[in-house]
Amino acid sequence: MMMYKTIETFKGGSLSRTELLESMDKKRVVRKSVSNKENREYGLVRWQSQYKRLQSYNHLFPNIFPKLLRVGHDDSFYFFDLEYLEGFVNLKDYMVENVVTDVVAAEIAEKVFSLAQEMHSFAKISSNIGVFDLYLQEECFSKVEDAAQNSRFKRFSQQEKILFNNEELNSLEFHQKWLKIFVSKLKVSSECYTHGNLTLENILFNPKSKMLKFIDPYEENIIDCAEADFSQIKQCTVGHYGLMMQSEYTIKSNEIVFDYDLPECFAAFNQRFNQLILHNLKNYSSEVEDFLYVSQFYRMLPFKIQSGNIDQAIIFYGLACKLLQNLRSKYE
Repeated sequence: MMMYKTIETFKGGSLSRTELLESMDKKRVVRKSVSNKENREYGLVRWQSQYKRLQSYNHLFPNIFPKLLRVGHDDSFYFFDLEYLEGFVNLKDYMVENVVTDVVAAEIAEKVFSLAQEMHSFAKISSNIGVFDLYLQEECFSKVEDAAQNSRFKRFSQQEKILFNNEELNSLEFHQKWLKIFVSKLKVSSECYTHGNLTLENILFNPKSKMLKFIDPYEENIIDCAEADFSQIKQCTVGHYGLMMQSEYTIKSNEIVFDYDLPECFAAFNQRFNQLILHNLKNYSSEVEDFLYVSQFYRMLPFKIQSGNIDQAIIFYGLACKLLQNLRSKYE
């Protein structure tokens, strides 16, 4: 086995580890590894889904994703190696840490949309009756139950009312009956190839060449549609997932208070992205996107618990309560 030294450990990755490695002859690779013993349900399963999706997407969409080089294991970890993309940076970090004009933000939105549409338009797949009901049970209700195995999270989530930045909100359980009825009416015209976790953190951007690459796709979604991918973009640029993870916060009793600075370029990005959806996707369902957007903050809860980020799980539970209450107000 080729010997490497670790140059950098990248942030994120939930229950997996992502590192930049360099060999003795100065060749660099990105290695994504996961324990083969601990947190197998949420760690190994996700890692495996990423590996298999990258394997197939390297053939279907060779210009969108980095090249998968090899897969292997040692005594306690499984890993796969990817080509290292020199000069590329995380898109979320780029938009937050740099002065990005509205024009540039709109151009980035166009590139993200175009790359995603290359996947979405490749083939249309029939969707099945009952898929949204199944998604609601597994990706929302079951995820909250799994997270509630943690006693601290359970105590917070069982409260009838919470305060989220001084806004009083009902618990997720309060809306459960309404949500079942709402979801039972949802449908998509077809399903398609998707990224599966299209957050800003999973998009790399080269500031010099203006090129984009998608990273970390996975195949755990019950529903694969454009609305699913774009709800995850919205999770970042509207729900501010990445910003909230780095925010100052306090949690006490039934109250969550947090604060962060919002990059001005997000507004221009969102405006252009919404225009592109409106003008190019005639069968796009805003109701489906809105529901899937809310669901993203359910789905992440057990991953936060299993990785030891209990505070983040509580904060995102609070945000899910707010977004679900907004969804009900919009459509009831």
